[in-house]
Amino acid sequence: MKKKPNLSNLDLGFLTEKKVQSILLENGFSIFDPIDEGGTVDLLSYKNKNFARLQIKTATYDKQNDRFKISLQRTRHQTYDYNEFDFFVGYLYEVDIFYVVPVSILKDQKVINVYPHREKSFKSKNNVDYEKFKHNFELLT
Repeated sequence: MKKKPNLSNLDLGFLTEKKVQSILLENGFSIFDPIDEGGTVDLLSYKNKNFARLQIKTATYDKQNDRFKISLQRTRHQTYDYNEFDFFVGYLYEVDIFYVVPVSILKDQKVINVYPHREKSFKSKNNVDYEKFKHNFELLT
């Protein structure tokens, strides 16, 4: 695995948003970047007459449990109102992988655990296989 950039959380979040913007542009999306800092929607995507409101997250690697964690919370552990956006887009720096997860499948979860680098040996509590959301930007159209 490669190493995540040694940046502050704010700078790392900014860089993650730029990585998502780049991959969307490469895949033929138009993107709109809100000018209000700290809002619920980090990015608006548009393709095939469909808009999607995105919340972008930087995943962390949990070495002890050999998994990646995508937090579904704001800073200071505040929760999101899932009615305010459509998808979480999580980016895993160490393995250069994106997950595009619709909020419609989420319940009261605070984190998504993903295992792109190995086979998972157990079922998740909500029986969702998040691997089907790996690099699945077509969900946004």
